[in-house]
Amino acid sequence: NLIPLSHNDIDLHINVSQLSSLLFQHGYKLLEQKQNQKARDIFRALLLLNPHHTLATYNLACAEALLGNDSDALECLRKAVSLGYRDYHHMMKDDDLQRLRNSDQFNQIIADLMSIETTNNGCQWRKCNSSTVPTGACPFKPSSGCCGA
Repeated sequence: NLIPLSHNDIDLHINVSQLSSLLFQHGYKLLEQKQNQKARDIFRALLLLNPHHTLATYNLACAEALLGNDSDALECLRKAVSLGYRDYHHMMKDDDLQRLRNSDQFNQIIADLMSIETTNNGCQWRKCNSSTVPTGACPFKPSSGCCGA
């Protein structure tokens, strides 16, 4: 997964997967250190490189919430869910999202996730006919005996 870049006589090859991993680790560490603005910047950069990185999107929501940017945080949470984030138990206890818990939008996200779990008997796969997930972009694969189509 290398992207060749050239500048004059220099050829650079960037391992996008490895760079994504390093950026994620750095952003997460910054969140733990309460350097929320720097963490937000790192997660934004990572999402420019890899816009489908579910956990980076979730952690960007955390950084935005900690910075008081509730609408941006909720937008990122919705996007994380559309990318496949399903751990609503964690969302409900994540201290980073504390300020969002009384909002109708946050509670709707939780209700939607609970509905997916109930509909699929706990299975993480679902048909991609939702308006939030583009056709064919579902990150989940049906496992044997699991609500698949």
